[in-house]
Amino acid sequence: MAIPPRKIFRINPADEDDRISVGIDLPLRDQNDSPFPQTRTTIKAAAANLKNLILTRKGERPFHPELGTSIYDFLFDPNMDEMLVNIEEEINNAIAKFLPYLIVTDLIVAVADQSYGFSDNFNGVRISISFTLAGNRFDEESIVLEIGGVE
Repeated sequence: MAIPPRKIFRINPADEDDRISVGIDLPLRDQNDSPFPQTRTTIKAAAANLKNLILTRKGERPFHPELGTSIYDFLFDPNMDEMLVNIEEEINNAIAKFLPYLIVTDLIVAVADQSYGFSDNFNGVRISISFTLAGNRFDEESIVLEIGGVE
Protein backbone atom coordinates (compact mmCIF):
# COMPACT_ATOMS: atom_id res chain seq x y z
CA MET A 1 0.00 0.00 0.00
CA ALA A 2 1.44 3.33 -1.09
CA ILE A 3 1.67 6.19 1.35
CA PRO A 4 0.45 9.51 -0.13
CA PRO A 5 3.02 12.31 -0.09
CA ARG A 6 2.73 14.92 2.63
CA LYS A 7 1.68 18.44 1.79
CA ILE A 8 4.44 20.96 2.32
CA PHE A 9 3.51 24.27 3.92
CA ARG A 10 5.96 27.14 3.90
CA ILE A 11 5.98 29.57 6.80
CA ASN A 12 8.16 32.63 6.62
CA PRO A 13 10.66 32.60 9.52
CA ALA A 14 10.15 36.35 9.95
CA ASP A 15 6.53 35.66 10.99
CA GLU A 16 7.71 33.88 14.12
CA ASP A 17 9.83 36.75 15.48
CA ASP A 18 7.92 39.84 16.68
CA ARG A 19 11.08 41.95 16.55
CA ILE A 20 11.27 41.73 12.76
CA SER A 21 9.10 44.00 10.60
CA VAL A 22 8.08 42.77 7.20
CA GLY A 23 6.59 45.91 5.67
CA ILE A 24 4.85 49.25 6.14
CA ASP A 25 1.14 49.36 6.94
CA LEU A 26 -1.54 51.84 5.92
CA PRO A 27 -2.44 54.52 6.93
CA LEU A 28 1.04 55.96 7.33
CA ARG A 29 0.20 57.28 10.80
CA ASP A 30 -1.21 54.95 13.42
CA GLN A 31 -3.29 55.64 16.54
CA ASN A 32 -0.22 56.67 18.55
CA ASP A 33 0.63 59.28 15.89
CA SER A 34 3.90 57.55 15.11
CA PRO A 35 4.92 57.59 11.45
CA PHE A 36 5.25 54.42 9.39
CA PRO A 37 3.44 51.70 11.33
CA GLN A 38 5.07 48.37 10.54
CA THR A 39 3.60 44.98 9.75
CA ARG A 40 5.00 42.05 11.70
CA THR A 41 3.70 39.14 9.59
CA THR A 42 3.85 38.31 5.91
CA ILE A 43 0.06 38.10 5.55
CA LYS A 44 -0.37 41.61 7.01
CA ALA A 45 2.30 42.95 4.65
CA ALA A 46 0.49 41.27 1.74
CA ALA A 47 -2.77 42.95 2.83
CA ALA A 48 -1.05 46.35 2.80
CA ASN A 49 0.46 45.60 -0.62
CA LEU A 50 -2.95 44.59 -1.98
CA LYS A 51 -4.57 47.72 -0.61
CA ASN A 52 -1.83 49.86 -2.20
CA LEU A 53 -2.24 48.08 -5.53
CA ILE A 54 -6.00 48.56 -5.66
CA LEU A 55 -5.95 52.21 -4.58
CA THR A 56 -3.15 53.18 -7.01
CA ARG A 57 -4.36 54.49 -10.37
CA LYS A 58 -2.70 53.21 -13.53
CA GLY A 59 -0.14 55.78 -14.65
CA GLU A 60 0.16 57.32 -11.16
CA ARG A 61 3.52 55.72 -10.41
CA PRO A 62 6.46 57.18 -12.39
CA PHE A 63 8.23 54.66 -14.63
CA HIS A 64 5.59 52.03 -13.80
CA PRO A 65 2.59 53.05 -15.93
CA GLU A 66 0.85 49.65 -15.67
CA LEU A 67 1.02 49.42 -11.86
CA GLY A 68 -2.38 49.83 -10.22
CA THR A 69 -5.99 49.58 -11.35
CA SER A 70 -8.48 51.66 -13.33
CA ILE A 71 -11.26 51.39 -10.76
CA TYR A 72 -11.74 55.14 -10.51
CA ASP A 73 -12.41 55.27 -14.27
CA PHE A 74 -15.27 52.77 -13.90
CA LEU A 75 -17.06 54.52 -11.03
CA PHE A 76 -19.37 56.70 -13.09
CA ASP A 77 -20.17 54.19 -15.82
CA PRO A 78 -23.94 53.97 -16.39
CA ASN A 79 -24.32 50.17 -16.50
CA MET A 80 -24.01 48.92 -12.90
CA ASP A 81 -23.77 45.17 -13.59
CA GLU A 82 -21.14 45.59 -16.29
CA MET A 83 -19.23 48.08 -14.14
CA LEU A 84 -19.01 45.64 -11.21
CA VAL A 85 -17.79 42.85 -13.52
CA ASN A 86 -15.18 45.19 -15.05
CA ILE A 87 -13.90 46.17 -11.60
CA GLU A 88 -13.67 42.53 -10.56
CA GLU A 89 -11.71 41.65 -13.72
CA GLU A 90 -9.42 44.66 -13.21
CA ILE A 91 -8.61 43.56 -9.65
CA ASN A 92 -8.01 39.94 -10.66
CA ASN A 93 -5.71 40.98 -13.52
CA ALA A 94 -3.71 43.35 -11.28
CA ILE A 95 -3.27 40.69 -8.60
CA ALA A 96 -2.19 38.09 -11.15
CA LYS A 97 0.38 40.47 -12.64
CA PHE A 98 1.82 42.30 -9.61
CA LEU A 99 1.04 40.08 -6.60
CA PRO A 100 1.29 36.50 -7.91
CA TYR A 101 2.02 35.18 -4.41
CA LEU A 102 -1.61 35.88 -3.37
CA ILE A 103 -4.43 33.40 -3.84
CA VAL A 104 -7.81 35.15 -3.79
CA THR A 105 -10.40 32.99 -2.06
CA ASP A 106 -13.30 35.44 -2.23
CA LEU A 107 -13.84 38.71 -4.12
CA ILE A 108 -17.07 40.68 -3.78
CA VAL A 109 -17.61 43.96 -5.59
CA ALA A 110 -20.86 45.73 -4.77
CA VAL A 111 -22.35 49.19 -4.92
CA ALA A 112 -21.77 51.11 -1.68
CA ASP A 113 -24.75 51.50 0.64
CA GLN A 114 -27.36 53.57 -1.14
CA SER A 115 -28.72 56.53 0.76
CA TYR A 116 -30.01 59.80 -0.58
CA GLY A 117 -29.91 63.30 0.78
CA PHE A 118 -26.90 64.85 2.42
CA SER A 119 -25.16 61.50 2.95
CA ASP A 120 -25.38 60.23 -0.64
CA ASN A 121 -22.98 57.29 -1.04
CA PHE A 122 -24.35 55.98 -4.32
CA ASN A 123 -21.31 56.80 -6.47
CA GLY A 124 -18.99 54.37 -4.76
CA VAL A 125 -18.17 50.68 -4.64
CA ARG A 126 -17.39 48.36 -1.76
CA ILE A 127 -14.69 45.79 -2.45
CA SER A 128 -14.25 42.86 -0.09
CA ILE A 129 -11.33 40.51 -0.70
CA SER A 130 -10.29 37.40 1.22
CA PHE A 131 -6.94 35.87 0.34
CA THR A 132 -4.16 33.57 1.44
CA LEU A 133 -0.49 33.34 0.57
CA ALA A 134 0.69 30.73 -1.92
CA GLY A 135 2.10 27.82 0.05
CA ASN A 136 0.42 28.87 3.31
CA ARG A 137 -3.28 28.08 3.38
CA PHE A 138 -3.52 28.34 7.18
CA ASP A 139 -3.54 32.13 7.34
CA GLU A 140 -6.39 33.93 5.62
CA GLU A 141 -6.76 37.69 5.61
CA SER A 142 -9.64 39.91 4.51
CA ILE A 143 -9.72 43.58 3.53
CA VAL A 144 -12.67 45.83 2.74
CA LEU A 145 -12.26 48.99 0.68
CA GLU A 146 -14.84 51.65 -0.11
CA ILE A 147 -13.89 53.68 -3.15
CA GLY A 148 -15.67 56.78 -4.35
CA GLY A 149 -18.90 58.18 -3.02
CA VAL A 150 -19.47 61.21 -0.87
CA GLU A 151 -18.47 61.01 2.77
